[in-house]
Amino acid sequence: MNLSLLVPHIHEIKKRFILWLLLWAMCAMCIYSFKDQILKFILQPLNETLIMTHVTEGFMITLKLIVMGGLILSIPFALYQVWGFMRPGLYNHEKRFWIWMIILSIVLFLAGVIFAHFFILPLALSFLRSFGGEDINTKFLPSLSAYLGFYMNLILAFGLSFEFPILLLLLGKMNLISAQQLKERRRIAIVLIFTFAAIVTPPDILSQISLAIPLVGFYEIVILLLKNIHQKRI
Repeated sequence: MNLSLLVPHIHEIKKRFILWLLLWAMCAMCIYSFKDQILKFILQPLNETLIMTHVTEGFMITLKLIVMGGLILSIPFALYQVWGFMRPGLYNHEKRFWIWMIILSIVLFLAGVIFAHFFILPLALSFLRSFGGEDINTKFLPSLSAYLGFYMNLILAFGLSFEFPILLLLLGKMNLISAQQLKERRRIAIVLIFTFAAIVTPPDILSQISLAIPLVGFYEIVILLLKNIHQKRI
């Protein structure tokens, strides 16, 4: 292999990576400008007064918020940079496929985040707080950093889980799986999906089912899409 042929591609990757880092930093600055409003929005489902147990906790929370928030906001631009790098080597029909995959991946990630915040989080908080013990002398004093970590883990888990159909479609596009194979392994897939949902969600059955059902639905939709793609090839 002629390594000199790889040099332009390496420079292209480096340039696009630096552009993404710069935008990530700009998004982080935007998050910092609205950090109080964002924190208020995140804390709204809890509806409790939170405590900070360390002197540096406020700083670390702000840092975590702007870094993670900037990363999430910059994801569409990162996907655009991946698309820009791949585009010259793709045929027209491949370009259309990847454009739809990028758009769909952004939409599904945002759908997972919204679903987790407005539906799953209130259910999980209600369930977990019910174990506080009404007959014993306890007071619920949640830590701000602990809650924020719980919130981000939940949001990212659902956002990334909703990328499940994208993964299956890409595997199908590369002929690594087919609609028929997915049909034959449907029962195994459903068991694995419910197991995965039990691992990444809070320990209540309603949250687990609320994640598993959309993933099973995505699985069935991908079967139909791969079947349609196969028929078009024929």
